[in-house]
Amino acid sequence: MHFLFLIKLLSYISGLFSLAIRLFANMLSGHTLLKILTSFVFISFYSGSFFFFINIFSLIILHVIVVIEISIGLLQAYVFFVLINIYMNDVFHLHH
Repeated sequence: MHFLFLIKLLSYISGLFSLAIRLFANMLSGHTLLKILTSFVFISFYSGSFFFFINIFSLIILHVIVVIEISIGLLQAYVFFVLINIYMNDVFHLHH
Protein backbone atom coordinates (compact mmCIF):
# COMPACT_ATOMS: atom_id res chain seq x y z
CA MET A 1 0.00 0.00 0.00
CA HIS A 2 2.85 2.44 0.78
CA PHE A 3 4.50 1.61 -2.53
CA LEU A 4 1.32 2.64 -4.42
CA PHE A 5 1.33 5.95 -2.55
CA LEU A 6 4.92 6.63 -3.63
CA ILE A 7 4.09 5.79 -7.26
CA LYS A 8 1.09 8.16 -7.26
CA LEU A 9 3.11 10.90 -5.58
CA LEU A 10 5.88 10.53 -8.15
CA SER A 11 3.25 10.62 -10.91
CA TYR A 12 1.80 13.90 -9.67
CA ILE A 13 5.19 15.55 -9.22
CA SER A 14 6.48 14.42 -12.62
CA GLY A 15 3.28 15.70 -14.26
CA LEU A 16 3.85 19.17 -12.86
CA PHE A 17 7.52 19.17 -13.89
CA SER A 18 6.68 18.02 -17.42
CA LEU A 19 4.11 20.79 -17.72
CA ALA A 20 6.58 23.43 -16.54
CA ILE A 21 9.40 22.21 -18.80
CA ARG A 22 7.09 22.04 -21.81
CA LEU A 23 5.77 25.55 -21.26
CA PHE A 24 9.29 26.93 -20.73
CA ALA A 25 10.67 25.24 -23.87
CA ASN A 26 7.84 26.52 -26.05
CA MET A 27 8.20 30.08 -24.79
CA LEU A 28 11.99 30.03 -25.11
CA SER A 29 11.95 28.69 -28.67
CA GLY A 30 9.43 31.31 -29.81
CA HIS A 31 11.37 34.17 -28.26
CA THR A 32 14.63 32.88 -29.75
CA LEU A 33 13.09 32.66 -33.22
CA LEU A 34 11.75 36.21 -32.94
CA LYS A 35 15.12 37.52 -31.75
CA ILE A 36 16.94 35.91 -34.68
CA LEU A 37 14.43 37.14 -37.27
CA THR A 38 14.28 40.64 -35.80
CA SER A 39 18.08 40.89 -35.86
CA PHE A 40 18.08 39.80 -39.51
CA VAL A 41 15.45 42.41 -40.44
CA PHE A 42 17.31 45.23 -38.65
CA ILE A 43 20.62 44.29 -40.23
CA SER A 44 18.93 44.05 -43.62
CA PHE A 45 17.32 47.49 -43.31
CA TYR A 46 20.33 49.29 -41.87
CA SER A 47 22.84 47.82 -44.29
CA GLY A 48 21.48 50.01 -47.08
CA SER A 49 20.64 47.01 -49.18
CA PHE A 50 19.49 47.61 -52.73
CA PHE A 51 17.17 44.63 -52.53
CA PHE A 52 14.06 46.50 -51.43
CA PHE A 53 11.77 43.54 -52.04
CA ILE A 54 13.85 41.29 -49.79
CA ASN A 55 13.57 43.88 -47.01
CA ILE A 56 9.81 44.15 -47.40
CA PHE A 57 9.42 40.37 -47.66
CA SER A 58 11.47 39.79 -44.49
CA LEU A 59 9.38 42.40 -42.65
CA ILE A 60 6.16 40.69 -43.76
CA ILE A 61 7.52 37.32 -42.66
CA LEU A 62 8.43 38.81 -39.28
CA HIS A 63 4.87 40.07 -38.80
CA VAL A 64 3.46 36.68 -39.77
CA ILE A 65 5.76 34.99 -37.24
CA VAL A 66 4.62 37.44 -34.53
CA VAL A 67 0.97 36.59 -35.24
CA ILE A 68 1.81 32.88 -35.13
CA GLU A 69 3.67 33.39 -31.84
CA ILE A 70 0.66 35.14 -30.32
CA SER A 71 -1.62 32.29 -31.40
CA ILE A 72 0.82 29.71 -30.04
CA GLY A 73 0.93 31.64 -26.77
CA LEU A 74 -2.87 31.54 -26.54
CA LEU A 75 -2.85 27.83 -27.33
CA GLN A 76 -0.18 27.20 -24.69
CA ALA A 77 -2.23 29.12 -22.13
CA TYR A 78 -5.23 26.93 -22.98
CA VAL A 79 -3.19 23.71 -22.72
CA PHE A 80 -1.67 24.90 -19.44
CA PHE A 81 -5.15 25.66 -18.06
CA VAL A 82 -6.57 22.28 -19.14
CA LEU A 83 -3.63 20.28 -17.79
CA ILE A 84 -3.65 22.13 -14.48
CA ASN A 85 -7.37 21.36 -14.16
CA ILE A 86 -6.76 17.69 -14.93
CA TYR A 87 -3.95 17.49 -12.37
CA MET A 88 -5.99 19.31 -9.74
CA ASN A 89 -8.98 17.06 -10.42
CA ASP A 90 -6.75 14.04 -9.83
CA VAL A 91 -5.48 15.54 -6.57
CA PHE A 92 -8.90 16.42 -5.16
CA HIS A 93 -10.82 13.40 -6.46
CA LEU A 94 -8.54 10.45 -5.91
CA HIS A 95 -9.04 7.41 -8.10
CA HIS A 96 -9.99 4.25 -6.27
